[in-house]
Amino acid sequence: MSRSTVNGVAVETDANARLMQVTVLGIKDSNSVVDSSNPLPTIDPPKGNALSKGGSTSTSSSTSLVATNTNRKVIEVSNGGTSGVWLSFGSAAVVGQGTYLPSKATGFWPTTAQVFMILESGGTGGAVGYTEW
Repeated sequence: MSRSTVNGVAVETDANARLMQVTVLGIKDSNSVVDSSNPLPTIDPPKGNALSKGGSTSTSSSTSLVATNTNRKVIEVSNGGTSGVWLSFGSAAVVGQGTYLPSKATGFWPTTAQVFMILESGGTGGAVGYTEW
């Protein structure tokens, strides 16, 4: 096994010993370097007709934002409130657990599960909307 340095740190260069090396621009695996010319893949927001839209006001209790929908491919959740919310997919939301959606942020998730939300600790309730595709 031979050794080399990357960013001043010794790394193994034997492919059998290590398939991943840290590089200056990102992560190098056995196929390529992830950098601005070769970024990680992303999911584009859905286009076309939405299945449904709706919303609710975030509270300090776990609240169902939207029911299970086996026809849904992706859900977009937008937090219009002044405080963050915690999201949970398929079970009651718990502060500090699951997926955090900051104030004034929007996220997309591929899920058919029921989506629950709960207001961050000490936060002020606000509008949280969704669109299903």
